[in-house]
Amino acid sequence: MWIRPLACVAFVLAGAWPVCAEQTSDRAVGLSFASYADAKRSAWDSNGPRPLAATLWYPVPPGTAMQEWPTAFLLSGPHAMRAPLPNAPDKFPLVLLSHGTGGSAATLAWFARGLAQAGYIVAAVNHHGNTATEQYLPQGFVLWWERARDLSVLLDQVAGHPMLGARIDMRRVGVAGFSLGGYTALALAGARTDHAQWQRHCAAAPADRGCKLPPEARFDMNDVMRVLASDERARASLARAADDYRDERVRAAFVMAPALAQAFDRGSLVRIAIPVSMVVGDNDDQAPAKTNAAWMAAQMQHAKLHQIRNGTHYMFIAQCTPSGQAQQRQICTDPSGLGRAQVHRDTVAQAVAFFDAALSP
Repeated sequence: MWIRPLACVAFVLAGAWPVCAEQTSDRAVGLSFASYADAKRSAWDSNGPRPLAATLWYPVPPGTAMQEWPTAFLLSGPHAMRAPLPNAPDKFPLVLLSHGTGGSAATLAWFARGLAQAGYIVAAVNHHGNTATEQYLPQGFVLWWERARDLSVLLDQVAGHPMLGARIDMRRVGVAGFSLGGYTALALAGARTDHAQWQRHCAAAPADRGCKLPPEARFDMNDVMRVLASDERARASLARAADDYRDERVRAAFVMAPALAQAFDRGSLVRIAIPVSMVVGDNDDQAPAKTNAAWMAAQMQHAKLHQIRNGTHYMFIAQCTPSGQAQQRQICTDPSGLGRAQVHRDTVAQAVAFFDAALSP
């Protein structure tokens, strides 16, 4: 039987870029990658199928040797690359994971590692056109509902993974996400997009952060409008914005600093029937808590909200390397007196407790 350790995460402090290349831990985490595609949707920039680059975290036997997963700007933590799962016959619950706008799975490695250390398999996807692992594309930044479909297709694919598929308990599936990934997780839980409502809101409140392209975008709204007017695939996507992306296999949602509350139909939030846990900083300047997480939680019957005093939006991104601190100050700078590592530990503990209860057999 797999004995799950206490829910905690070992972090390397920002500025201490790893002093050793390899280490062992009694809370070892496996890491693997997979390349999938959705044949029912085209890529934005080619005639090929929509790509789904996946990152997978999972439990491995205690004492397995691990190495730092090197990234340019963020500390992803030690992992056992493609190591086998424990020999015990147990099946593990699965959590699907969605990154924020312009990010990637690596930005939430701290969260995924924490869940894997607690006995979960975690599957994340780099959302096409909206991820730093590819070229940024306007369609990826404004056709948000396509992300929910990414996670459902990822779930289909991971269920057949040659190493992990047979070890996933498909009766115990959850979803988690940060920022626009929080929107994605809620869409999978049953929230439905009302694009016309969002347009009306933005016409009346153009200064709202949810009505502007995020800092990561390298184009402006004029570029976006030209693409939407000329790209048949984008227009087809707009036509399915209001579709129901609820995935009945998903039993619980954990949401960090969710964005775009103004794009959701309120009635669909009221009808969400699965448990939802939200965490947000009360000084979030990208998706302000009052008009996003707090408002959405108040509409739902089964949602709980936790606000972090003085917490900011980007505290939910992995800790930064010295290079990241120098080049990505907005993302890497935290308020005085509030440590990102502690926020991560607390958030992982909250997520594990939530999923343990919501996904219990």
